[in-house]
Amino acid sequence: MSVAIPPGAAVLAAHLAPGGSAPADVTHASLYETCAAIIIAVIVVLYFDEHVRRDMPPRQRGRAIGWLGGILAVGVMNPLLVLGGFVSDTRGVRAFTVGYTALFLVGAFGVAISAWGREDARRRRDAQAPPAVPPVPPVPVPSPHLSERERAAEVLGYAFTAVAFSVATFTALTRPEPPSPAERARARELLRQWADRWAALAPALAGIAVGYPSPQVREHVKAFMEAAGRATLAAVEIAADGDPPEGEAREELAGSADGEFEAVAAAEQAIIRALHPEDGNGAHSPARGRRVRSASGGD
Repeated sequence: MSVAIPPGAAVLAAHLAPGGSAPADVTHASLYETCAAIIIAVIVVLYFDEHVRRDMPPRQRGRAIGWLGGILAVGVMNPLLVLGGFVSDTRGVRAFTVGYTALFLVGAFGVAISAWGREDARRRRDAQAPPAVPPVPPVPVPSPHLSERERAAEVLGYAFTAVAFSVATFTALTRPEPPSPAERARARELLRQWADRWAALAPALAGIAVGYPSPQVREHVKAFMEAAGRATLAAVEIAADGDPPEGEAREELAGSADGEFEAVAAAEQAIIRALHPEDGNGAHSPARGRRVRSASGGD
């Protein structure tokens, strides 16, 4: 008794049997194999590319995995069905397979190149960004439990630090060796932060200049505020955008600012002596302006 075997089962059995080969009518087997291999290889590369994956938020990654499943179902199953003999190798099927593979490559490389471009742009921005600078401490808020002299000392100590940084920045930017762009950017950023702190500190300094019990302290604090403002302005101007001065221009700029720095140092010493009259008016350390002159290359 003979049993009829369905044609599809016969084709499948021929493929599953040892030594089975593709149906004789699949004349473009290499085309289908190449298209399927290209799609699978590109999907694997993109899936494991950290630059592409890092650029996607978690929700977008989930959608991307869903799209990958659809691409595999359409783009890879079609060549496999043809190679398995389940779909005829016709001109239309070949055109669909080649066209789908071409569209897939355009879309895949468009996504990859876009992600790689954003990654390269991030690297360039990080390379051009100013180096990280240490955070500037906030303006102090003296405790009301301190004495009036102790509260004034906290504010004045912070002000002395802000001006000292301005002097140090000016000295670094006017030294004989021109600063590098990174050094200049770092100095500009730090000076900007200290300038903001100086503006926030101005009311507290003005309060000392107006209401401190000692007239000598009030007078010296007022002189310090004027001299420190000029010194800070000089530092801001030298740190502004543009090429740093060279040669005689640098020497002239350093010399003109040196007098302002000496005035600041003298005002600071006068404030300290006025706050501690019990120490007398003995000798004190040399003015910092002289050290700034030496560091700046002046005479």
